[in-house]
Amino acid sequence: MGKWHSAIITSDGQLYTCGYGKRGSLGHENHENLGTPELVEFFKKKKVVDVACDGNHTVALTEDGTLWRWGTIKLGFWSLFHNLGGE
Repeated sequence: MGKWHSAIITSDGQLYTCGYGKRGSLGHENHENLGTPELVEFFKKKKVVDVACDGNHTVALTEDGTLWRWGTIKLGFWSLFHNLGGE
């Protein structure tokens, strides 16, 4: 749970987010705020095992060991699903 948004992993590894979406932190293909959790479609065919929310960005770890991040980071740009492993 971050300051402005939250992320929830279901028992089958699906990722849902809600809260402040203006900076891309929710991982949906828009920047809308969400009052109720919605499935992050990008991870629909992946299994998320851990997630962290901070400020205006989110980081998720998938079952295969890939670390993903999205939202605004300190450098001031918006990124959607950047693989921190470089792929």
